[in-house]
Amino acid sequence: MEDGHLRVAVIGAGWAGSVAAATLAEAGLTATVFEAAPIAGGRARRVEKEGRAFDNGQHLLLGAYRRTLSWIDRLHSPTAYHRQPLEVVSAPAMTPALRMRAPARLPAPWHLAWALLTMDGPSLGERVTAIARVAGLLATVPPAEQTVADWLAHVPMSMRRQVLDPLCIGALNTPPEAASARVFAEVLRRAFFDDARDADFVIPALDLSSLLPDAALTEVVRRGGTVRLATPVLSIHRAPERGIAVETRAGRETFSAVLIATAPQHVPRLLSTLDGEPSLDPVRDTLAGLAFEAIATVHFDLPFIGGLHPERDRIRLLDGQPGQWLFLHALPGGRVRASVVLSALDGAPLAAGGEALCAAVRRQLAKSWRLPEPLWQQCIIEKRATYACTPRQHARLCGLSPLLRPTPYRPIAFAGDWTEPSLPATLEAAVLSGERAARQLLDCLHR
Repeated sequence: MEDGHLRVAVIGAGWAGSVAAATLAEAGLTATVFEAAPIAGGRARRVEKEGRAFDNGQHLLLGAYRRTLSWIDRLHSPTAYHRQPLEVVSAPAMTPALRMRAPARLPAPWHLAWALLTMDGPSLGERVTAIARVAGLLATVPPAEQTVADWLAHVPMSMRRQVLDPLCIGALNTPPEAASARVFAEVLRRAFFDDARDADFVIPALDLSSLLPDAALTEVVRRGGTVRLATPVLSIHRAPERGIAVETRAGRETFSAVLIATAPQHVPRLLSTLDGEPSLDPVRDTLAGLAFEAIATVHFDLPFIGGLHPERDRIRLLDGQPGQWLFLHALPGGRVRASVVLSALDGAPLAAGGEALCAAVRRQLAKSWRLPEPLWQQCIIEKRATYACTPRQHARLCGLSPLLRPTPYRPIAFAGDWTEPSLPATLEAAVLSGERAARQLLDCLHR
């Protein structure tokens, strides 16, 4: 069968699904993308509400996200994002204050060592001890069952609280007491120990949907594929002939293969209608039992923020009470959008709801900066924003990897951050998974 006659259904138009579909289309296959939501991007998408467009969350992109940036560079002009060399500055109300900057002229990992040695806050002795101990820890792979808190037990507490714990929560969206040390160690290696530019903060100039998913799907359509937004897939079945049938409200269509790129909590439902595939039972059962972490993002449109300028002060570290990071964006007319991320949200803060979280974040910001009355505010809560990156769940997801490869008899591939468990649930993991799943499906279909 010629490549042009191979039709592949991609279920999910998030970052993994859109990259997978574009990879398949570039290889000459005809991709049909099904997305339940009206806007592509999955858990990192544009939201349109009350006449405004904004992101459902502020994802902290790093220079280490090489495949993600490669796709963005291919699909956009150089103005799609701004790179800022590693610089972490805390809000003035944080005690003790933190200011850490890595010099661009030093190679990795010496740029990080210099940033830690010259940072404000902990004593020089604590900084030197932390550098030596973290370097020693990274010389070996942490035990699979070890948490970040246990792994860092002998690192000075001041360095943990001011630098490493916020980085753990920001990267893994899981508290250090529960987070996987093995995954966190991999994050540190990728971000700080290869190329100094890997530690750059990457600040998008576009909304998250436009940044990659929309552009990748435009490429799919340009190459003869189809994108069907607001079209949930109800079930998948074995076709009477060779292939997989995909059912939507419009009926059933048969495809040569299917690539499932939904959030992990939706995969068990899709697999439940696929008869005669006991090999996928562990995948269904594991994903059905996953625990998740919530993320909330609070957005304010303001006339100004006293003491900050959005073109100069793009990111600020907060004290976690309740938000961890502040992102600033310039709006027309000199206005400012302040977006605050609340990671690993649980318990009373999560139960309080959007209005209470907006009020709490306003009080938090007002301790550090002059804050006028917002012109508009919005809180987006994603209760299942990421799977909890714990040692147990990391091990269970690693165990699924051999089962996820498609075969000529079972031409079903899987993409999504959960399929790349060596990394936390990040945009880079999603992009890597989309490329990998597409390549696996191509190999399977060409056997």
